[in-house]
Amino acid sequence: YHQGPEWLWLMGYYLRARYNFPKSDWKCSEDKLRYTNMLLAKHAQYIQKSKYMGLPELTNNGGGHCPDSCDVQAWSAATLLDALYDLHLA
Repeated sequence: YHQGPEWLWLMGYYLRARYNFPKSDWKCSEDKLRYTNMLLAKHAQYIQKSKYMGLPELTNNGGGHCPDSCDVQAWSAATLLDALYDLHLA
């Protein structure tokens, strides 16, 4: 269980860290937005296809389905929403 699947909720904290410690090639907030959209595109597709309209607790390598995961986990979505809120305020 803890030797392979990826915790999805960490993505929100990763994005928030990137906002606070940006790469030197980010010239403006539009670069942050493009980067965030690129990372979250698969998450948005997953939500649209999910019968629960949510995100799972865990994924396998590359975002693949993890049979040991809860189908919908509140903190997976919550940390991403926090990151999007931070980007909106920036």
